[in-house]
Formats: sequence, C-alpha cells, structure tokens
Amino acid sequence: WLDETFGECRLLPTDDRRWSVLRDVALADGILEAGSVVRQECLRPAALRSDAAISRECERIHSALAAFEKSANDLDGPLTLSHLTLACALVWLRFRLPEIEWTAKRPRVANTVRGLLARKSLSRTDPRKA
Repeated sequence: WLDETFGECRLLPTDDRRWSVLRDVALADGILEAGSVVRQECLRPAALRSDAAISRECERIHSALAAFEKSANDLDGPLTLSHLTLACALVWLRFRLPEIEWTAKRPRVANTVRGLLARKSLSRTDPRKA
C-alpha cells in the first residue's frame, strides 16, 4: 500500500535489490519468531520450561544477526522494508528479551539500528516510550 500510494521511495524495490530486501525481511521475521518462542518459554513455570528450546531459538536469533552483520553493506542506501522489519525486530528483542545482548557482537547492525531509530517516524513508535 505504501509503495502504491507514495511510490517515490519504494519499500520493496523492483530492481535487483528486491531479493536482498526479501532475504533480510525473512531473517528479521525469523528473529521475531524465535524471540517469541523464547519469551513464551520464559513465561512458563520453571518445571515446564524447555531450556533446549530456549537455547535453540537463541541460536537462531544469533545466526540471523550474524547474517545481518556479514551483509551490513546491503543495509546502506535508501530506506526499504528490510530496514523497517529489522528495526522492529531488534527493538522488540531489546524490549521483551533484554537478556539477549547482541549489540556488542554486532556493531554494524547496532549502528544501522541506531540510525534508523533516530528517524522521527520510528522514534515516535518506540514501545519503550509508550
């Protein structure tokens, strides 16, 4: 809808960048999915909690972050859907699972997210400010 309504800066490019954007959206979605599993497991009573599931999903999160760190140059350039999805995933992760510390090991991703969160459109929707 945004691309069709305000098409001058496409969130989902139609050129060769489209595939890297879609890859990054899938990676960020994976972070959210894995984080949701960790959060749900952590909310369960200790006797029912699966440490193996928590460990497995944390590994998924760190693997996706490693992929973002490796391809951080793909995040340079105009704002796309991958930027928004990544920012949302990592703000959610920091908000709901602050014990998963990732910024020190992923400085390029952290720098990208800091830049994104400095944008007025994103800073106004930060859940920590609600």
